[in-house]
Amino acid sequence: MKINQERLIDSFIKLVQIDSESGEEREIIDYLQSELRNLIFKCEIDKTGNLIASNGSKPVVALTAHVDTVKPGKDIKPIITKDGLIKTDGSTILGADDKTGVASILEILRTLNENNKSVQLEIIFTVQEETGLIGSKNLDFKAIKSKQALNLDAEPGHIIIGEPANMCFDIEVLGKTAHAMHPEKGINAIEIAAKSIEKIKWGRIDEETTLNVGVIKGGLARNIVPDRVLIEAEVRSRSASKFKLHCQEVIKIFEETAKAMGGKVIVKSR
Repeated sequence: MKINQERLIDSFIKLVQIDSESGEEREIIDYLQSELRNLIFKCEIDKTGNLIASNGSKPVVALTAHVDTVKPGKDIKPIITKDGLIKTDGSTILGADDKTGVASILEILRTLNENNKSVQLEIIFTVQEETGLIGSKNLDFKAIKSKQALNLDAEPGHIIIGEPANMCFDIEVLGKTAHAMHPEKGINAIEIAAKSIEKIKWGRIDEETTLNVGVIKGGLARNIVPDRVLIEAEVRSRSASKFKLHCQEVIKIFEETAKAMGGKVIVKSR
């Protein structure tokens, strides 16, 4: 079997012209539901907005992709250059992430259908991937019959068989405000944050693990001892034990440092 390359490109062009920024995917979900029903798939849309479809009771595999795009992703104007490159007019993103995956799934199904190949499949199109995997996190896995899945959301030519766990930290460091002329009356939240950060090894920990501090916000004015600092950090690891260890270490160090300096921290993680 050979795919219809012209049809695949036409499908991709059509998909990217359907606005689907994260949280606003209903139009593309409705379109895809119609296309899948034309290919004799039973469809349902779950409470989060994900589209789940199947053409049999014993699917051999699930094919999945997310339908949302980052901003600016409205009124996309795709352009095909003379050498076959697909791009935009520069005012928006293209939406190849992940409408290349969506278009590929549709072409697989159409190719199977026109060649009379009977393969039981499950199709899962998820929403709000770009804003934190909202669709996949809230997917009703009890409704999924497939034992394995292929997620078409990687660079062409690459097969990814493992991804790191990711813990996002929002750390609020609390001290006590005072005028800079009387610093002993205050508790400097920036100092607590700095000493905590200094105690933790950041960056590349090993081939499986990374830690990063990406955002620090705090202070009111140069002549005021700051009483509040907000820190956004993350831990990633493909090792469950290392992931747990470093997540616990981040929280422990911030809490112990703050306590020793008379402050406190509030840690929110997800």
